[in-house]
Amino acid sequence: MPVVVLPFKGVLHVRLQAIAAARDGRFHLLPAQASHYLNYNGDGYEDPATLYKLAWQLDANASNYVLTVSYTPLPQRTQIDLWVDGQRYPLNLAGAVADNQNIASQTTRVHRDRNAHPYGMQLELTPRSPFEQGSRLPVTIHSIELSPTR
Repeated sequence: MPVVVLPFKGVLHVRLQAIAAARDGRFHLLPAQASHYLNYNGDGYEDPATLYKLAWQLDANASNYVLTVSYTPLPQRTQIDLWVDGQRYPLNLAGAVADNQNIASQTTRVHRDRNAHPYGMQLELTPRSPFEQGSRLPVTIHSIELSPTR
């Protein structure tokens, strides 16, 4: 089997497939576009896998964004972590204010670190850190909106 060796200097950066922004620089992200990370912690094949992380790779050009996460609220406040290029943004999501409230949202400002991920913005949602193996993402995510700021 032939082997090809290519020497290079510096750090190797792999360019992952990324979601492109709209013309105005905004992103509308859906869970279906994300990489899904699952727990397989059952005692057998009968236990279903549970979702613990959603991750997106974005072709983001701006450095600062306003991010809005839309989710199905639980009856009580719920804590999750938003990670942008390895930087943690703890989110304390409000609970449902009415029994029939189907969607709630929370907005925060985030910063893109081009040194950590020079070829694309990495965005992740996880349970509140530190979380144990088997922890699941406690809310259902509907969408994430990212708008560049100046």
